[in-house]
Formats: sequence, structure tokens, C-alpha cells
Amino acid sequence: VTFINIFKACGHLGALDMGREIHMKLRRSGFNLEPSLSNALISMYAKCGSVSEAQEVFDRLQVRDVVAWSTMIKAYGVNHKGQMAMQYFEDMQEDKVKPDAITFSCLLLACSHASLVHEGKAYFKVMRDKYGIMPETEHYTSIIDLLARSGRLYEAEQFITMCCPISE
Repeated sequence: VTFINIFKACGHLGALDMGREIHMKLRRSGFNLEPSLSNALISMYAKCGSVSEAQEVFDRLQVRDVVAWSTMIKAYGVNHKGQMAMQYFEDMQEDKVKPDAITFSCLLLACSHASLVHEGKAYFKVMRDKYGIMPETEHYTSIIDLLARSGRLYEAEQFITMCCPISE
């Protein structure tokens, strides 16, 4: 738990060198990287802009659960690599790991950061129609953000009106 919180702090602060140093000390000591610690490492590297190091941690995972896949999708998403995030989503499905609401939040974030409007809208639909995941506030705001970032303000407004009517 201590190391998870250290890696979270390093990610929030952008303290890549410190995070690397602690990670290397753990590796040299033979410390077992359990899934939650590995996911914290992936997230820290991604937040610090080092997707390649996040990828290295992911590649070493013995078991890749929905959290690990979602963390990598988000890693590519926050670093404006939407195509890679989408590829990871496809790879996740090939690996027979079922996405959850958080996976779709990460995927929609990736589409938003890469201005992949068509793809983001398609994933929003698949989320409901194929996986039966009902959209939550963050899914709606991701679609609105996606449309707005892409200069489709009228479409964003229409989406808000359609999905989030204001009661009088």
C-alpha cells in the first residue's frame, strides 16, 4: 500500500526520476509486483509521459485483468495516442477480458484527447448495445468533451439536450 501511494504521488507530481528510482530499487530487491502495484506503476509512468516504461511494466504482467488493460488504454489516451488506446481495447477483447464502465471511460477519454469523434461515438454505442453498460456521468461528459474539442459545439449542445434534459 505504501508503494502504491508513493507511485500515485510521483504520478501526480510528475516526479518521473523518483518513481523510476523506487521502481528500480523494488526490482533489485526482488520485490513481487502484485497487480495493484503494477497498475500504480503503469499509471505513474503514463502520467509522467513515459508510455514506453508503462508498456514495459504491462508486458511483464503474468495476468492482465480488466484493470491492467484499462490502465494501459488510459496511459495511451492521456498521452494523445488514441490509435494505440483503441488497439489495446481490441487486444483486450482478443484476450477474452470483458471491458467494464471504467474501461469505456478510459477509451472515451483517449478518443477525446485524439479528436477521434466517429470512434468515440461508436464506442459509446457499443458500450450500451453490446456490453449492456449504462452510461454514467463521466461517459456523457467524455462525449461532450470529445465533441467540443473537435469544434462540434452545436452537436455537443444537441447531445446535452438529448441526454441530459434540464427539468423546469
